[in-house]
Amino acid sequence: MKKAAFILMVSFCLAAFPTQAEKKVRFFVPDGGWAIEIPFEGFTITDARSSATGDFKATAFHEKDSVYLEIYFERGAPGQDHRKVRSFYESNQELSKFEKADVSRWETDSAAFLVYCAKNVLVGPEGDELNGNMYFCKGSAWVDVRLRKPYPKKGDRKRAEDFLKSLKIEDQFVPTPEDNVFMGNLYCYSGFEDGCFRCLQQAYQAEKQNRKLPREVKISMIENYSNILRIRGERDMAAAVLDYGLACDPEYPMYYWNKARVFAEEGDEEKTVEMIALAVKFRKNILPGNLLPDPRQDDSFKVLGMKESFREKLTTIFFPEKRPPEERGKDANAPKEVK
Repeated sequence: MKKAAFILMVSFCLAAFPTQAEKKVRFFVPDGGWAIEIPFEGFTITDARSSATGDFKATAFHEKDSVYLEIYFERGAPGQDHRKVRSFYESNQELSKFEKADVSRWETDSAAFLVYCAKNVLVGPEGDELNGNMYFCKGSAWVDVRLRKPYPKKGDRKRAEDFLKSLKIEDQFVPTPEDNVFMGNLYCYSGFEDGCFRCLQQAYQAEKQNRKLPREVKISMIENYSNILRIRGERDMAAAVLDYGLACDPEYPMYYWNKARVFAEEGDEEKTVEMIALAVKFRKNILPGNLLPDPRQDDSFKVLGMKESFREKLTTIFFPEKRPPEERGKDANAPKEVK
């Protein structure tokens, strides 16, 4: 139940990626103090997920160049000797029998080094794939950035090398609010609840002081941060975050919808209905490409949905076409029933 509710909270995450990824994106672990800066123009994130141990992976695709980019954050041992990290990865390379060539390598206390691999990675007509890897170890986390292109053509190797050399490690990194929203939304999408909460909490606190986030970025932050608070049981704080959003954008429908979720979980039928009605009233203001959820499929309304009085009010507001003809009125903007 909790996992399903957590997945529902990311309705605007993917919509935020193209905006965030126009030039460069900095991937980081919360409070890690460092980031990997990646030139991200042309890439679209296609998947993100986390494991039970908190490891994280994001996958992106560059349609024009047919290149796959994968970013892994893995938990390691605190204070791990960087030479052991290098040995671990190089042993894996040897066991896989990759034909490899170093592009460049640098070793510091943070254990950063770059390896370029090619040949016999894929089984296919060409039997070949470019594969560039950069590894970085700091504290208790490792990051592995991979760039690969199936069936490379002449000249692709040089482009792959140049791309990998352009990756930048930012040490003593302090994320901007935009950085925190991007990674917070990505962690939400991946199911990494702790990372989602910590990044969006920092972004929200900074935005309240500076008020500089673009509207769509702010909407995604407020939606996902309020939802993670609600899921964690901090309903009063979730409502306060949504009230802040409404003070900035009083006709944005999903703020009302998410307040309805808070009231529904508190068992307040009257306020839940009031918030749903306001969400429907302002539904035309929702971000392009998005729709109000179907309340019948929203777990937050499940308990109230067992009450006939709530179901009747919901039908009147959300599905007016189910009312008898003489009661429907002439609301041209009435929502259509979700099939």
